[in-house]
Amino acid sequence: MVFQHLHTLNDRILRRAGNFFHTDMTYLAKGGSWLTLSQVLSSAASFLLSIAFAHLLPVEEYGFYRYVLSIAAILAIPTLNGMNTALIRAVARGENQSFIPATLTRFKWGALGSLAALALAAWNFFTGSNELAIAFLLCAIFVPVMNAATTFLAFLNGRAEFRLQSVIGTLTTALAALAIFFGLLFHQHVLVILFLYFASNTLLNLFFFALTLKRFPSKTEAIDPNLSGKIKETLSFGKHLSLINSFTLASKQLDKIILWHFLGPAEVALYTFAQIPISQMQNIFSRIASPLTQPKFSRNKLPVLQQTLPGKVLKLFIVFIPFTLLYIFIAPYLYRFLFPEYMSSVAYTQLFALSLLASPISFFTDALVSQKKQKELYYGRISSSVILIAAMIVLGKIYGVWGVVIAQTVFAFWLPLLSFFLFKKAKN
Repeated sequence: MVFQHLHTLNDRILRRAGNFFHTDMTYLAKGGSWLTLSQVLSSAASFLLSIAFAHLLPVEEYGFYRYVLSIAAILAIPTLNGMNTALIRAVARGENQSFIPATLTRFKWGALGSLAALALAAWNFFTGSNELAIAFLLCAIFVPVMNAATTFLAFLNGRAEFRLQSVIGTLTTALAALAIFFGLLFHQHVLVILFLYFASNTLLNLFFFALTLKRFPSKTEAIDPNLSGKIKETLSFGKHLSLINSFTLASKQLDKIILWHFLGPAEVALYTFAQIPISQMQNIFSRIASPLTQPKFSRNKLPVLQQTLPGKVLKLFIVFIPFTLLYIFIAPYLYRFLFPEYMSSVAYTQLFALSLLASPISFFTDALVSQKKQKELYYGRISSSVILIAAMIVLGKIYGVWGVVIAQTVFAFWLPLLSFFLFKKAKN
């Protein structure tokens, strides 16, 4: 009787929430419960690891670590990360055979990232920066494979296999964090930590990629000739999305590179620790919301989304306001307890917190992707990224960390709001 009463109460709450947001809350609760649990556990593992970094690795070494990871993210651009989004859309429409061609395409293009990493390694070796040279050699070996193998997550997402996707995502994050943690305990050398980061993530992604192939053999079989045109369309769309995303990815990583060259590794570390809590909260939202909404958006017509989505986003924006204000208030106490070595980051993180309010508006970008609006995506992302990069360089040189923080916070709203305008003007 108790469980039946709780089940009835849960259904009533979901119905009322669904009436408020005009959304199928049962679908969100069914898939979202697994994604929420996964992302909370993954974020907890990442957050605990950041505490270990704060206490076990010197500030300059951590700045070096984050600088290399930023370069690695840029070197991963040729692996066509937009292919995952195109694959989600294709699989959600029943085009499962796109999985293998999408993966092979990512591996092939990823070789360009390896060549670029080898060039960076050679340059740093000849200029006497041996640690950077070794770090970029690690990038050349691991980065393309580590990123290209993640197509299995997009395949599971498109099939709405949220439970399996969540379990794998949690295991990957937790096991990789555990490997890095033991490295920090027994050998606090930044090159060892970088090796553990790249090696653990690469091996885990390859293992779960193989496991997905084994679990769904009938869904990833040889290409049906009747689907070859749709597969080519998916691969083409994935390449376009990757090109569009490349500007956004570069702008997200250049902040640390700019600070490294203007101010040095210590300021990179302070800036990164200002971002950590905000990034974790944004990741929890985006990695739960996007996997749930993209398949739904892909199956809806554009006019329907244009009519219903703005109201839902506005209500969610209002919900975010008190949570943002609460974080700004508790940030000093949080840092004093968890990151006492980084109290200088508190003012930066309080300003960064305002970017949380832009998270619900990002649904308009997801809607443009799901409706395959390439022209709007090109215009929105490229123009925003170019302006952001220019602003970070200018403001970073003049005002240091504050300049980059201000640029990042202001432009956190620019792309979502521009996407809203383009979304409303898009033609069916």
